[in-house]
Amino acid sequence: MPSTVNAAEVTTIGQTRTFYEALARCCDTDVQHIELALADLAALGLDEATLDGFQSAQEDARRAAGRCRSTIAVLDARQALLEEAVNATPGAAKTEFYQDGAATGRPAGSETAMAPTTPTGAAADPAADGSPERERVRTDRRAKADVLIPVSQLLAVAQNITEILDAGDEDDDPEDLLRNLLKAVYQATGEVGLSEVATPGTRTTFDAEQHHLLGDPPPDHDGRVQVLHPGRQWNHAGEHLVISTAMVVPYDDEHGAYMLGTPASLDEEGSGERIWLDEDRGAVPDCYRGPDWYTVEAVGDCDGTDEECPNQGGTCEGAWIYLYDNDPGESEAIHYASDAPLLMDYNT
Repeated sequence: MPSTVNAAEVTTIGQTRTFYEALARCCDTDVQHIELALADLAALGLDEATLDGFQSAQEDARRAAGRCRSTIAVLDARQALLEEAVNATPGAAKTEFYQDGAATGRPAGSETAMAPTTPTGAAADPAADGSPERERVRTDRRAKADVLIPVSQLLAVAQNITEILDAGDEDDDPEDLLRNLLKAVYQATGEVGLSEVATPGTRTTFDAEQHHLLGDPPPDHDGRVQVLHPGRQWNHAGEHLVISTAMVVPYDDEHGAYMLGTPASLDEEGSGERIWLDEDRGAVPDCYRGPDWYTVEAVGDCDGTDEECPNQGGTCEGAWIYLYDNDPGESEAIHYASDAPLLMDYNT
């Protein structure tokens, strides 16, 4: 018979831990009982479908035990930090849950349970009443709790997913597990005050403190940029600390979003990248249809030996950029100097 636990008296964090420890032991016992039952049923020659049902129930019990222990880990993290913060803040409201005689060595519910001990002499608590360090220590404790509690909850979610994956249950969808983990990551980072510096796809004015410009700054550009990657900032006590800047590229009405680079900025295999062509560059290829973005098929070095190289008779360190022609099976090469500026498309 499976064991049972009594949840009638769960009013403190210590009692909550005891409850989950007992529940985990019950689940462990269920796992053992099901194992014995499986052996008996297998000896009786029962069909695989019936045995699979018992094995599925056994895996459920094993996962439940793991989740109980993950919950205990979260409670331990909460008690270690919040009980300390509560002890440093005798007037805090709703502290009953963190008063636990088993954890503090003081009777739960007593009026002195929340009062911090204040030794005398050189070892006096810097957070004691009347000390100028009191508020600083209290603020520091709260800040640590604000950060570590969401992180510990995130670790509990990760532990649960690890146990599910280790169990190898075919009914568990890896995509759902990934979504649960991502949801927990975003929730934890949001609770500790992390947020985006800027939203990808938005357009704004370049700010050196918040943005990192990809490529070279275009000459005479008006400073408008489009965000590629968001960056992160920490929001605390009404202040914002940029931890990583948002990646941006220039933007204008004619080209949209682009990066100013050189032939070396392009992938040698092309990978569908596009560059801007117009008459200002000089000679244009046969596939030219007016100022627009043109798809690159490949990029190759030029050593000056090609008869179409403009640097005949000398050494060339330029590059050939092969563009797709109207016929998908053909391409046309354009010669660029190694340091020639070109615009790369970032509108997709």
